[in-house]
Formats: sequence, C-alpha cells, structure tokens
Amino acid sequence: MIILLFFLLCIANACHATEYIYPIGIVPHCAEKKVVIMHQNAHNRLQVFLWDSVTHTYELGLSSQYNPIGVQLLPNGTGFSFIDNGIIKIKFFNKRSAKIVEIYEPLYNIAQMTWISETRFIFQAKRGNRYGIYQSDLDGNVSTIQADTNHDYGYPALADNILFYISKDASGTFRILRAQQEEKEEKVIYASEYPLMHLTMLGNNEGYVLEERKKGFTICYFKKEQHEWRFESIFYLQEGLGEFFDNNTSLCEMFRPFLPHKFKGMLILPLETTKPPFDLSYYDLEKRCSMGCHCSSFFLPPTIKNNLVLSSFGCPLIANDEIFVGLAINV
Repeated sequence: MIILLFFLLCIANACHATEYIYPIGIVPHCAEKKVVIMHQNAHNRLQVFLWDSVTHTYELGLSSQYNPIGVQLLPNGTGFSFIDNGIIKIKFFNKRSAKIVEIYEPLYNIAQMTWISETRFIFQAKRGNRYGIYQSDLDGNVSTIQADTNHDYGYPALADNILFYISKDASGTFRILRAQQEEKEEKVIYASEYPLMHLTMLGNNEGYVLEERKKGFTICYFKKEQHEWRFESIFYLQEGLGEFFDNNTSLCEMFRPFLPHKFKGMLILPLETTKPPFDLSYYDLEKRCSMGCHCSSFFLPPTIKNNLVLSSFGCPLIANDEIFVGLAINV
C-alpha cells in the first residue's frame, strides 16, 4: 500500500529565516534515554544536541566550531562519529575535543559511514572518478571492500557478516547486491533503471531502499521469502522534495530526516501532516501493511517560543514513550 505524503509548508513571509531540528537516534545502552538531535540554524550551520527524555533537558553535544554531517552513533554508545569538511572525526561524550581519523589513502567525498564494530567502520568514497566501498579502523588503516573502474558502489550495509550495497554501471542500471564474506560471487537481489539510494538493512533478509521515480521518491521495503526477494512500495515522497523548504535555506541532509525508523515490529514512516496533532503512520513488518494511530503530543525544544511559526516534517523517533519529530521553524 502506498501512502501519499503531501508537504503543506507555507512560507508567510519571504524575509523569514528558517531553522530545522530533527532527531538522529537514541544513544544505545543509556538508561537516561538520551536522543541525538541535529539543529541547522538560519546560516545552514549544523550542531549536535543531546536531549535527555527523562529530565527533559538538553545540552550541546559538539563544539560549534564543527559543521558535522553524517552523524552516526558509536555501537557502544560512548559517542558519535561525523564528517567535517571531508574529514572523519569521532566525539566521545566524556571528551571535550573530537578525535580525527587520519586517512592517507587518496580518497575523497567520504560518506555513508556504518560502524561494524567498536573500532572498525565501512564507508563509501571516491578514488579517481569512481565511488567504491572501503573499510577503516580508528588509526586510518584502509582496505578496499568493493571498487573497480567500471562501476560506482555505495550505501554499504552490513547484516550478520553479509554485505549489501548499491552499484551503478555505465548503462545507468542500479542494482542492490549481496556479498557474503566466504563467497567471492556477488548476488543481485534487485535491479532498476531508476536511481537507488539510502539502502538500509533491518536484518540479513529484509530492509528498505529509496528509489527515485519519474515523479518523486518511493520507499521500497523488501524481504526474502521462499528464496525470493519480494519488493513493495510502502511510502511515496512527492516530486519537488528539493523545493520543500523556502527559497532562502534548504536542509543540508535532505533525505536523512525522512528515512523510516524501526520501532519494535514496525517501521515508523514520515508524517502525512505538518501540524500537530498528527497521525503517526507505520508499516507493520509482520502483517505487511501500512497502518496509523493518532498522536496528540510531541517533543518541543525548550528554546522554542509559542509565537514562532513552525511545521513538523520527516520521520518521527520514539524514545521513552515520547515522540520526536523534525521541526521547520520560521524565526
């Protein structure tokens, strides 16, 4: 079932600047239920905040001297990684300064980092004119996972030692591939003439991917059933997502706030409405259908004043029975 998403943000005054606040994830193994929140100010600068859902307080999680993108929580919950001007850095919660991961290989356009252990991560980057998938440790020791001169490879996702990733060949065909460590041959589980991006695995036999269609973007959920991979469109982001925001600013990490979050046995989907109270849409992974429930309250940062114009957007995150959703704020 496809749910249509209609963005209803109306900018009342063109001179207003817009700021954005949206959740990234819940700090693992943290009894206080802290949530990592991104704040993009009117000058497109990004900052990381930590929201304590128990005490209802929040604090700056990273010095404002950085402009972080691709924030990823560390597996052990001791901090997070990010990319700052093309350099991989790690901020531990108990340290004031961020650690730099020195990579001496001729790689650039580093993105889509995924931690596979407490000291190792995989990522996509360009070498020459092609994207490839690489692995590194905290000392910057890089090894090649998948790269050649005929394809672009990206969006790596590891599940139970099985690597899934997206490839693009010279003809413009996109594929989702599966490669097991002991197997040298990669297996194609999906091919499309449309661009594929933001591959996310929920296990070794299910996940979702964002597929660009002629009139928008579709979130496709897929699962392996009886030795075959079944794909289903579960959500539609309308054409013109790039113009979703006002003419003065845009969201730096355009698609990230809209990617579904897994919560128990469901995928929490992006909002269908932009003004609270709103209906929470989710995809039931067991029943294989989209459903909804009514929500009357959501997280509002303490600094937000009632007289500010704000709209909600993106995919909600649930922590400690509270709902966190992206906010576009006219200031």
